[in-house]
Amino acid sequence: MLRGTRIEALDQARDALHQAESQWREVNVSAARLSVRAPADATVEALPYKVGERPPAGNPVVVLLRDGAPYARVYLPEPLRARVTAGTAAEVRVDGLDKTLAGRVRYVAREAAFTPYYALTQRDRSRLAFLAEVDVTDPGGAALPAGVPVEVRFPPGPVQR
Repeated sequence: MLRGTRIEALDQARDALHQAESQWREVNVSAARLSVRAPADATVEALPYKVGERPPAGNPVVVLLRDGAPYARVYLPEPLRARVTAGTAAEVRVDGLDKTLAGRVRYVAREAAFTPYYALTQRDRSRLAFLAEVDVTDPGGAALPAGVPVEVRFPPGPVQR
């Protein structure tokens, strides 16, 4: 009789352990659903909402600045578009720095960003502008803050592919 009581107590303890483990898994799943993680290492730039506010669906709840090499977002005039492609070398001049930083084009848009109605004629197509992103490859640019005005120049030369 004593042996049966011990077996029942052991079975009850095992059942309680299984129940506690399933509750623990449930809590972990809920915590994972409620936590927000950045897709990459980043610094918080802005929190548009205060604690307790409900942002509308689809709106950002935090603005992040990705850590790593800085880049410049510039607009290429149409006459330069033919010779500037991904991989083209660039010179980046930053306001407040005496030296020019080395850069390399990461991306150039296929379609013009600004297409005024009058720019569709052959004579005025030079008014088109294409979005481009230029990575600052120079180690001296690693500490540049976001939003600093820059000027990007492309050395003269043939079309690069």
